Amino acid sequence: MKTRIEELWDAVRSQTSEHNVFRRVDEQHPLDLYAGTDDDGDRVLLLVTKIVPVLAPSSGAVEVSVSQREDSEWAVIVRLSRPELAEIFGRLCQDLVDTTRTATKDEGAVVLLRRLQRWRRLLEPRQERSLSERELRGLLGELWVLDTLVLPRLGPSQGVQTWLGPLDAPQDFLVDGTLIEVKTAQPGAQTIPVSSVAQLDASTPLFVGVVTLSPATESTTGAFTPALLLQRVRAAIETSDTATNEFALRLAETGYDENAAYTKQWYAVLHTTYYRVDQSFPRLTNKDIPAGVMNVAYEVSLDSVRHCEASI
Repeated sequence: MKTRIEELWDAVRSQTSEHNVFRRVDEQHPLDLYAGTDDDGDRVLLLVTKIVPVLAPSSGAVEVSVSQREDSEWAVIVRLSRPELAEIFGRLCQDLVDTTRTATKDEGAVVLLRRLQRWRRLLEPRQERSLSERELRGLLGELWVLDTLVLPRLGPSQGVQTWLGPLDAPQDFLVDGTLIEVKTAQPGAQTIPVSSVAQLDASTPLFVGVVTLSPATESTTGAFTPALLLQRVRAAIETSDTATNEFALRLAETGYDENAAYTKQWYAVLHTTYYRVDQSFPRLTNKDIPAGVMNVAYEVSLDSVRHCEASI
C-alpha cells in the first residue's frame, strides 16, 4: 500500500510534466513540508525553514542539500540517489513527515535531520559483521521480552517505543512506568552480570527479567533461530507503519544485519523469571560508590534474589 507522500508524488506527476513542482504534505502539519520533484524530475521531500539548518553529512543512499531561497528562508531537500531503494524512500519520507508532527518550526530541521541520520544507519551498506555470541544472546533476550510481554500488553506502536536497549539507556524497557532490565542467562547460571551502577539504581519501579536461553536444534519444542524470532516480532507489528519503521531503526542500532548464520543457529527459552528490585535486592547504588571510583561492574547471585521473584 502506498504511503500518503507517494500518493502526492504520483499526483504531482499526473498533473504536469514540469519539474520543480511541489505540494504541501499536510495543511495541519506544523512544519512547511512539501512533496515534489527536482530539476531532474526525481521525487524529493522539501522542508522550508527560517532557521539555518546544520547540514547532515551526505551519504550514498540519501542525499541532503541546503540552499537559501530568494525570500531568505532555507530549503532542505531530501532526495534518493540509489533507485533500487525507491520503495523504502517512500517509507522514509513518510516517516520524516510523521515523526516531525510534534516539532516546532524552530527545531523542525534539527528533528528531521536527526531522524534521517538514523535511517542512514539502516540504509547504508556496512561491512558484514556477525554479532558476538554474547551480543546475540543479549539481543535475543530483549526481543523475547518484547514479543512475549510488551507487544501483547501495549500493541505495536507503544510497545516498540518502550524498547530502550538499542538507545543506550541504562535499562532495556520502560513499560507503563516500570523499568525492565533484561538479562539473558545460560541454563544453570548462578549469577547475572550488572554492567553499571545505573542499571539497578533507579527511582522508577524496576524489575530484572532473566531469560534462560539454551542452545537447541530445529526439532526442539519451541525452538527458534534469530531470524525466526525477528519474523515473529515483525508479524506482530506489521499493522503499524510507524512501529515497523521504528523497530527497523532500533534493530539497526543494535548492529544486527540480515546474516545467513542467523537462520541456522537454534535456541530455546527454558523460562523467563522477573525479579522486583526493591530494598531487599542486593545491588550497588550511586551513594555506595566512593568518589573517584569509575566504571563499576559486578554480579548478583540468583539465589540471593529468589525472594524478589514477582509478576509484572
